Amino acid sequence: MMNYNIDRMLLRVAIVLGIALFVFQCLLQMQGLRSLITSVDQLEGVPYVREQNRVRDFVK
Repeated sequence: MMNYNIDRMLLRVAIVLGIALFVFQCLLQMQGLRSLITSVDQLEGVPYVREQNRVRDFVK
């Protein structure tokens, strides 16, 4: 009986962590929030540019 409770708890924790990972990955795609969440872009020499912008800049 005890193993069943632990298994259910671990499954719930895994689901919550999976959802949190998905949400944070989605938030990192928003440029305004990206600078608030992470400082990696500021430490790199080349700023992050989405694929759409690269294609548009290449066509100009």
